Amino acid sequence: MRYAVVGLFLAVVFHGCVDVKIASEMPKTEYYSLHTSYAHTPCKAHKGRIGIFDMNASAPFDDTSIILYNAQTHQVSYIQGKKWISPPKQMLGLHFLHSLEKHCYQVAVAPFGTQRLDKILKLSLLGLQVIEENGTFKAHMSVLYEIFYAGNYSQSKSGIITQEIPLQGSLEEGFAKDFILLTERITQEILNNL
Repeated sequence: MRYAVVGLFLAVVFHGCVDVKIASEMPKTEYYSLHTSYAHTPCKAHKGRIGIFDMNASAPFDDTSIILYNAQTHQVSYIQGKKWISPPKQMLGLHFLHSLEKHCYQVAVAPFGTQRLDKILKLSLLGLQVIEENGTFKAHMSVLYEIFYAGNYSQSKSGIITQEIPLQGSLEEGFAKDFILLTERITQEILNNL
């Protein structure tokens, strides 16, 4: 009992001397999206039925962190305080779906079931990063596409599309519009191959 009283006394005396700061300030995080507004216009005639698989992505590109690649040192890091709103493969997959519909394709998402399809599109995100080279920054995107005939699953076309453009601003300014432009260019090139 005596130890409890002494312990209580010491706790009361030293309570004012100890300042424990539990809450800490979190750094501000800005989120970026690759989504654009999609206006649906009705099609007079459909170009065909396309099945699309979920987009694959390599491990570092299947994350919401924005990657910075230094071309001189080959160092890969993340841009602090900036993230994608969702994994890029999800945003890009949604963009491809809307683009196919906008260009008058009927679209089905895997699993296809008993649907009769003309072609199947498989996409893989190989690269999505900011490249720093000699003090300048570039937006970089690389996508592997594979187009199969749905009847026998034979491959009709495939390729890797890589696009780079200089960032319009610095890393401190919004740079998502540069990646949206790359997305639209790559999408158009894939649509031209369908």
